[in-house]
Amino acid sequence: MALKSLAVAAAVLASVSHGRAQEGSWVFSIGLKGFLTTSAKLFYSPDAPSEALRSQYELLQNIPGIALELRARPPGSAFFLALSGEYQGKTSEKQRLVAVTTPPITLPVVDGYWMVPLEASVNVDVPLGSEQFFLTMGAGVGIYYAERVLEVAGISAEPVDVQPAFGIHIRTSAEYTVTSRITAILELRFRNPQVSTANQFQTLEGTIGGEVIGFPQDEISGRLDLDGMVVGLGVAIAL
Repeated sequence: MALKSLAVAAAVLASVSHGRAQEGSWVFSIGLKGFLTTSAKLFYSPDAPSEALRSQYELLQNIPGIALELRARPPGSAFFLALSGEYQGKTSEKQRLVAVTTPPITLPVVDGYWMVPLEASVNVDVPLGSEQFFLTMGAGVGIYYAERVLEVAGISAEPVDVQPAFGIHIRTSAEYTVTSRITAILELRFRNPQVSTANQFQTLEGTIGGEVIGFPQDEISGRLDLDGMVVGLGVAIAL
């Protein structure tokens, strides 16, 4: 509902705002941004029959990322189109009771993910009466490629059957024109893609602490929920 309401608001702003771009040709720019996603949840067993098992997850916070964005503004318009590619990821390491080994045992586990979001959006200028400082509001669609990073006592469970997820997002930014070609950008982005993951151990057993531990060959299902807010800071340079 929030995404729908903000998308409608963006459409209304488009109808009342005055064009910032001058009549003429299209204006293209390229942006480089650093991002921080406030939180993500990595569910261990989303397909388990027990609700208690399905609800267990690893909480990852303050996930860094970097993005490259191409912008295109039509002549005489009050909006621009944006296409962005981003990379983000984070892992955590802790001692955990591992049920996938035989027998179950407490071992050091590295768990996390990396993800590449590819997003396209339409963004509308919010009139403030200033030629240097302005706000934008936009919405769009995205495709999200992600892999779970899972390692138990130094033995990796490799990603298998990687499938992308699709979703929508909304974004708003405060932008300041530093020069005729350079614009500083502070951006907030909201999205909630849910990406299914699958990993599999490539070894049957390993020796850990002098004890032989067996590793299953079945796929290990997981799910990544990026439900946090995304904060970005960067610049756009006119081409």
